[in-house]
Amino acid sequence: MYVEAQDRLLEIAGDIGEDGGAVPVPALPGWTIKDTYAHLAGVSADVLSGATPADIGDDQWTARHVSERADRRLAQIRAEWAGNAAAMKDHLGARSGLGSALTAVDAWHHEQDIRGALRFPGGRRDAAEVTDVVVAGLSGGWPEDLPAVRIECIDAEARWTVGPGRPGVRLRARVFDVARLLIGRRSRAQALALPWEGPVGTVLEYLHVFPMPTVGLVE
Repeated sequence: MYVEAQDRLLEIAGDIGEDGGAVPVPALPGWTIKDTYAHLAGVSADVLSGATPADIGDDQWTARHVSERADRRLAQIRAEWAGNAAAMKDHLGARSGLGSALTAVDAWHHEQDIRGALRFPGGRRDAAEVTDVVVAGLSGGWPEDLPAVRIECIDAEARWTVGPGRPGVRLRARVFDVARLLIGRRSRAQALALPWEGPVGTVLEYLHVFPMPTVGLVE
């Protein structure tokens, strides 16, 4: 999944040029498309050097990727990331643990962040696989006093239960929307507009990895 997302993103970076790199990314307030590529290049460099922190969502870690590459052009950042492609493929291919899965999930979601900024949808095929990883993480920290959430996809043979116990909340939605909801790329208003059954208000704050955006994302 990581390799395929990287291939697509390298192609996009080559097509949009420096002007495209300056486009703001609504899903990542304060970041441009170039900044997002800087983060992706930084992740690969840190993974290969063994400098990845335990919490890959650490703000200081991701900010360092951007600041260290602030004076580089998008083409230079693209070249750095492309230069690590073969080594990353070998590294991730030799490891099947959570760290490798999260690296792939990170790349896939940032691809969607960039595509959303460019109004250029695509690369959505792995949404169910991405969601497998995220659901496992959310379920591991699910509060014991909350009902489980049953999610069924209307456009894919995929379903999950978030949390232990008997489901008390249900959602039937497109697999892409589920993936983006659970990572934290849907506003509260967008999330509540989905076709839920049951008291979703009691579980929604636990049903996303990163904070929800205050303004709805159009993808």
